[in-house]
Amino acid sequence: MENAPSTSASDHINFKIALTYIKSFASFLLERIEEVSQNYFELYYQRKPDLINLFDASGKNEIKELLKGDLVIFLENILSGKPLEKELQKIEKGNVLYPPGIPKEVIYPLDDSLKFNLINKIFYKYLPQYSSDTFQAMEVLKELEEIQLYFKYKTTSLQIDQNQQNIKKERDFAESLINHSTNGIISFNNASAITMWNKVMETMSGIKREFVLGKKIFDLFPEYRETEEGSAIAAVLKGEKVFVSERAFAGERGFYEANAIPILGVEGEVIGGFIIFNDTSQKRLSAQKIQQSKASLEELNEELVLQINELKKAQDQLKSNEKLLKKTQQLAHLGTWVWHVKKNRIKWSGELREIFGVSEPFTVATIKTYMLKVHPEDRSIILRRIRDAVRSQNPFDYEHRVVLPDGTIRYIHGEGIPEIVEDEIVITGFAQDITLKMKAIETLQASENRFRALCEKSPDAIFLVDKENILYCNYAAVSMLGGKAKAQVLKHSILDLANSDDGDSQQIRENINKAFNGNSLRFESILNKFNNELLWAEIIFTPIKLEEKDILHVVIRDISVRKEVENEIKIAHEKLEKINNELEYRIEERTKDLEEINANLMRVNSDMDNFIYSASHDLKAPILNIEGLINELVQNPCYGEGEVKMLIDMMMLCVQKFTRTINDLTNVTKTLRTDSEDIHPVNLEEMISDIKISIQNLIISSEAEISYDFSDCKSIVFSRHSLYSLLYNLINNGIKYRSPQRTPHIFIETREIGDFVELSVKDNGLGLRESDREKIFLMFKRAHNHVEGSGVGLYLVKRIMENAGGKVEIESEVGVGSRFKLLFKKVNI
Repeated sequence: MENAPSTSASDHINFKIALTYIKSFASFLLERIEEVSQNYFELYYQRKPDLINLFDASGKNEIKELLKGDLVIFLENILSGKPLEKELQKIEKGNVLYPPGIPKEVIYPLDDSLKFNLINKIFYKYLPQYSSDTFQAMEVLKELEEIQLYFKYKTTSLQIDQNQQNIKKERDFAESLINHSTNGIISFNNASAITMWNKVMETMSGIKREFVLGKKIFDLFPEYRETEEGSAIAAVLKGEKVFVSERAFAGERGFYEANAIPILGVEGEVIGGFIIFNDTSQKRLSAQKIQQSKASLEELNEELVLQINELKKAQDQLKSNEKLLKKTQQLAHLGTWVWHVKKNRIKWSGELREIFGVSEPFTVATIKTYMLKVHPEDRSIILRRIRDAVRSQNPFDYEHRVVLPDGTIRYIHGEGIPEIVEDEIVITGFAQDITLKMKAIETLQASENRFRALCEKSPDAIFLVDKENILYCNYAAVSMLGGKAKAQVLKHSILDLANSDDGDSQQIRENINKAFNGNSLRFESILNKFNNELLWAEIIFTPIKLEEKDILHVVIRDISVRKEVENEIKIAHEKLEKINNELEYRIEERTKDLEEINANLMRVNSDMDNFIYSASHDLKAPILNIEGLINELVQNPCYGEGEVKMLIDMMMLCVQKFTRTINDLTNVTKTLRTDSEDIHPVNLEEMISDIKISIQNLIISSEAEISYDFSDCKSIVFSRHSLYSLLYNLINNGIKYRSPQRTPHIFIETREIGDFVELSVKDNGLGLRESDREKIFLMFKRAHNHVEGSGVGLYLVKRIMENAGGKVEIESEVGVGSRFKLLFKKVNI
């Protein structure tokens, strides 16, 4: 047993199809397929001789092969256990019984009702050859009947859908006719309320349709209640047709006559009426002119000449209208055709050839020529519509796709009207290119599908509601509210979810009223879930229009976790505020201690500076005295003796070192006491030149190279004396602590970094270990003792930069070299 595939038209019906006996019979027919398919074609020929005879011999052979292929597919589907699956797919797509792979040049003429009629006959014909068992034969026919029953159900559903579409098209066509009529037309219901007021009526009455639609006739025009027009309306609502003779419009707008006709319902009851107003002003005016022309022969002749001239103008206007019609067809992408059925000749307009992509200059085609342009999947449907129209001689419409020579697909909508002309059926019609419209519909459908998919995948609950009910909800809404199915949610209103204990119901009610007045709102509230739990929610109301109806788009977001976090944050904030108060008290106490410590340090630094200054100043005189005494000893005759000379030379060397240390300390005190020196821009190139002159002997002896790049910043606003001391010490050290493996190279550059100017001095000397980088900035500390020095220079560099609010940084690698970076604060002068 096999369940029929579920389709949109039959979800509520579950067909069960048995394939117990028919499979074996299908295999029996496939073994004799050539003979069976020949009989199949002959049966079809008996039913459709007029259609088959439209084709030549090769075309008939192709149809025979198509019928054979269709029968083979049907029998193979039975053997596969899926006799309906592929056929139903064709039905769902509107391609009933159209097998794949059909050549574009051939029309497939078989419809579903005829197909099963012929298959029945084939089965009846071969059942006696297959089995003499009556029960088995009846079961085969019973299973075939089950398959046919399902297909009849499907085709009936499709016909119902098509009829509904035809009704809509007829209604749209009627409205178009009314709006384009040259007469004024109004319609009203059985309560006398106006339902139609066309554009011509607006021109004739001077009243816009928006003002009158939905209003009762006698409420708008009470003066007509007791007139002949009022009586005509009353008569129409009783089912009578009334003609209102010529009379004047109100307000001297001219003259008119009218026909009032009742509108009947399905069972013949009166459901309203409509009135057709014919403006007779021009006709009345013409009659007056003719009457006046009879006054004299001269006036008659003049009138005749005038009419002849008017006739010429009308002829010119007719030609102009023909051109306008052609242009209108081009603009509307609308072409016309005339088909003489018996002669099988179709006359195409030029615009129709453009629509179908026909470049050759023919104007007459056949039904086969037309069908070759139709998309293969649409041919069977279109051929059936044409066949039905020929049989019934009723107007028809159609839509299908057209395949252009370059493979482009166009969508066509057309209408045809059959009529008898000289005992021959002639069908006149038009076809319009609706490709842009169809693509817009496809785009809109895709957009709607994307919107629905987004709604269903959203983690937030989404609703569409009116003032009373929930019209739509997504699956997230069911889950969030603790429900089991959408139906459980949809039978409630949005107010049913409010927590009435805390006044949330009143809040939601007020916000609903505000939203329906056009205001978008976002607020928080507590909701009751279906399992009686409470839910903290953020609710968003957005008013929208849906099918001319005011509704609300509602988004509900679960903020329970956020509320819990906010509560925890509030508690933590209270604790933090308490801790902060305690910290502020402790910081205040600590600040007082630090201020006292800082004051003590400043006093110590001041005392240290004073000590260094006093010590260097007070020691100078004794050292000079010792140096003078040693010089006197040198002049003594005993100086030449060996041991005495050695001792005196050693004493002189110690005095010289002591003198250099005193001088370095003196320089420190001088440099650190230059706070009051004028600050001004110092040209760096000039200063480097001065330093190179002062250490020229050292540069020559070491063959040192000194280069610089001051393109980014050519001067620094600083104390000239202090800047000289900084550069002198760094350049001098770069040469003194050079590597014996390479010629010393000193490179100096500047660049601006935010609020600072960076002055860097880079050498290729011995470099420093990581552990020595901080030690070298201490007084009398040195990393390399094999070179003579006091260890005061870098201490002086650091103190100068820190006193000026700057910084000193060092990058160094042993055996590669060092780079000192001095960061000066920018100063505006």
